[in-house]
Amino acid sequence: MNTEMEEWDFSGVIRVMKKGATIYEVSRGYSIIEFGIKNTMETRFCVPL
Repeated sequence: MNTEMEEWDFSGVIRVMKKGATIYEVSRGYSIIEFGIKNTMETRFCVPL
């Protein structure tokens, strides 16, 4: 995943879980770039329908 995130300049949050346990998580990029606020594992995203 790290290679793909570097290649595509990924900005967001990834959490991979297995049987209820987190086995990998990462947050990258900015939630509000204008103010320099970075994504965290608590960042929430709006998904358009």
